[in-house]
Amino acid sequence: DTDPHRLFVIDPADTGDALLDGVLQEIAAAEGTQPTAWWVDALAGRHSHILDQVMHRLVEAGILRQEERRFLWVFSRRAYPPVSGRERLEAKARLMTILFNDDVPDPRDTLLLGLANASGVLSRMLSVAEFERAAARIAQIANLEEIGRTVATVCRQVLDALGVTARNYPV
Repeated sequence: DTDPHRLFVIDPADTGDALLDGVLQEIAAAEGTQPTAWWVDALAGRHSHILDQVMHRLVEAGILRQEERRFLWVFSRRAYPPVSGRERLEAKARLMTILFNDDVPDPRDTLLLGLANASGVLSRMLSVAEFERAAARIAQIANLEEIGRTVATVCRQVLDALGVTARNYPV
C-alpha cells in the first residue's frame, strides 16, 4: 500500500507469482520504509531481468511476438510487436469508460490512465475537444494513487530527458 509519501507492505505472504513475490519480499525485507519513487528507481535500476520476464509472459500469453531485427544491417535487437490489435482496442475501451463516467476506477485502471496521460497517449488518442472535456477527470483519476503519480513523474522525467538529448544531439 502507499500513503502520500511512502510505499509499504501490509501482507508479505506470497501471491503465487514468482516475479511479484520476489519484489514483494525485497520490499518487505527492507529496513524502514522508502518513498514510492525510491522503489521505482531501485527496482528499475537493479532488476533488468524483470522486463525480460514480463516480455516473455506477454509472448507466452499471445499478446506480443518476439522478433530479431537488424539496425543499420549490422546490429541485432529484439523487438516485441503486438500479435493483434485486440489488446490495444480493449485498453482504449477501458480508458474511455474510465474517462466518461463517474465510477471510481480500480487501482490498475487508475495506473493505466496515469501512465497513458504521462506518456502522451491520451492526448493522441482523444480529439482536442474530448481531451479538453476530460481534462478535469484525467487530473482527478491520475492523482488517486501514489504509485500512479510516481510512475507518471518518472515517465515525464524520462520523456523530458529524451527530449533534452534529442535537442542537444540532432541527427
